[in-house]
Amino acid sequence: MANEVLPYRVPSSATVVWSDLELWTGAEWTSLPDRLEGWDPFSEVRVRGGVTIDGRSLEQETGIGAQELELALVWSCSTTAVRAASSVPLVGAGSTISEFVLDGTRLSGTLDLALALTLRQERVPHTVTAHRRGSVLARRAYKMSLQGTGGMFPVEITDFAMTSIPPEISWYLESSADLDLPFLASFRLLINSHDGELVAAVAAPAPDPRQDALLDALQEQLTIQLIEFAVLLRGELLARASWPAETAGDVLRTLLVRSRTESAPSVPLTADESSVWRSRLWAGARELGAGRAWTA
Repeated sequence: MANEVLPYRVPSSATVVWSDLELWTGAEWTSLPDRLEGWDPFSEVRVRGGVTIDGRSLEQETGIGAQELELALVWSCSTTAVRAASSVPLVGAGSTISEFVLDGTRLSGTLDLALALTLRQERVPHTVTAHRRGSVLARRAYKMSLQGTGGMFPVEITDFAMTSIPPEISWYLESSADLDLPFLASFRLLINSHDGELVAAVAAPAPDPRQDALLDALQEQLTIQLIEFAVLLRGELLARASWPAETAGDVLRTLLVRSRTESAPSVPLTADESSVWRSRLWAGARELGAGRAWTA
């Protein structure tokens, strides 16, 4: 907020001290990574963050008491228009730490997150003192990239020339129609070792812009193929109200429902219908946030 000019007073960086945002891995809290490897689409993301406030300095600098504020987490996704926030009221000055859970069905691409101190309720208007509910007095921004659909599979670099897979293609998704098997045992992504650029992009700990574009394209194509697989198995997938967690049936049924392709035809009936059918799958992948983000 140092570069913003606001119509009200804000606290100094010495008055409001932020703690690092942390991520729950399922076993422990760790520093928020730049890139979340192995994230399963639709799984929730749990973070925690906090702030320490010098109450006396806050009132002197802003005219507002700590008990009038709340700690909020605001987030948005790069590939969708989704923007959300949640908050907890402060009980006073000192240290406050809170956990926040982000709905995995609304997440994709790169997450822009910000911890913020906001005014909890309307106040009597006063010159240079924040009075509108939600006014931001301090904030700290973070960013985390969610590894896309490719992170759902075991990945193996393979010389396609030594297999029955056409050596001209860059990748191949091995799959099984046994829906009761664990998803990770049913699907495996093979990368052609002769496509050096894609191999480097998949292995890069911090992909450059061109590598990001390659990974976005891979994510989109993989998602379309998975949706197609789910559509072809729609009858079996929807015959059960639910599948055991983390089975192929569970993951594919979730993809089918979340991509809104339950009603797509199982196969294109004519050549003319082929483009329409493919467009439904493509739209389903975009519904899930896969592929290149649009910019205005």
